[in-house]
Amino acid sequence: MVNRHYFFNWYQSIRQSYRIHFPTFIHQYIEDIIGVVLDGNCGFRAIATLLGWTEESWLLVRTQLDKEINLHQDIYSNVFDNSVESMQNSLKISGMGPQEKDKWMIMPDLGYVIATRYSVILVSLSRNLNMTLFLLNKAPPQDSSLISLLAIGFVNESHWVQIKLKSDCPLPPTSQKWRDF
Repeated sequence: MVNRHYFFNWYQSIRQSYRIHFPTFIHQYIEDIIGVVLDGNCGFRAIATLLGWTEESWLLVRTQLDKEINLHQDIYSNVFDNSVESMQNSLKISGMGPQEKDKWMIMPDLGYVIATRYSVILVSLSRNLNMTLFLLNKAPPQDSSLISLLAIGFVNESHWVQIKLKSDCPLPPTSQKWRDF
């Protein structure tokens, strides 16, 4: 039988080790950091669980993002120039197992696709790149209670995790690409 006290302490130390990968100003606004399976699909797993699905829905997220890009090729081509094809290639996998680095979730480009496809505001945090990503094809609802905010974090240069932010959390800036578009 697992010692609950040991498990709680272990879980707390993992969360603390993840926290150091994010800007200091945000630490007080992080309610929780939740890991997902580390297999190259972790970014898609994190998005799936933040949407209320299971981690095993990572393939559905990949498929829906690929369809989103195909449906709105004109928007994404306009915003991302030549990187649309590389985004689509990163979404296509050959097997259900662990994925190589070229198949990992890439920010900020896929962040815009996620925000647009699921009509959410996406916050992406890491040691080097912190940004808020908005939908590209419409404005978020005026009623703030209708807005879903998802937050993910990139840790250890190789793993995406879910982040639960407090409601009064300041958001990182948007990217110049979004402002230009």
